[in-house]
Amino acid sequence: MQMLRRPFQVGWAAVAALASSPAWAEGAAAAQDLSRYKEESVPGGNLMLIAYMILWALLGAYALRTALRQSRSERDLAALQDRLDRLTAHPEKAEK
Repeated sequence: MQMLRRPFQVGWAAVAALASSPAWAEGAAAAQDLSRYKEESVPGGNLMLIAYMILWALLGAYALRTALRQSRSERDLAALQDRLDRLTAHPEKAEK
């Protein structure tokens, strides 16, 4: 337990030293004053939004298709397993 305590103490000391530094305080003050920046817009923002929506729709359709194919494969595998179990339970029927 003593081995684990030392790295945490060093880590917290580093965080405390960093938080009390003048550069940290200047960065925090600058981050709060955003009034000097004007509002920006992305050219073609609507097209970008539509492109992302299409991308997510395609990814969703792919995931749905994969899930449906997996469930169909599981059903087929279960049917094959049942058939194999029936044939191995009654080998005389398999010879016919």
